[in-house]
Amino acid sequence: SAKWQQALLVTEEEIQPVDVTAYSSLISVCEKASEWPRAIGLFLAMQNSTVALDAQSYNCAIRACGVVHKWREALELMAQLGSE
Repeated sequence: SAKWQQALLVTEEEIQPVDVTAYSSLISVCEKASEWPRAIGLFLAMQNSTVALDAQSYNCAIRACGVVHKWREALELMAQLGSE
């Protein structure tokens, strides 16, 4: 079903996530759809925003990488989390 794609597209174009829960939820949707580039894009947008990263947001991004076997990227995120 393409409904997740439609929902994510609307969210990306019309709504700016305002808190860690909103960002993490969107990253999780991308994870479940195996859309890791989109998940990482949202994670990077979150890093560049005023929203504070937390373990949940890192975890969602790490899982998104793991789903598609992007182990190097997942390990880099884990290292970032460990350094904060």
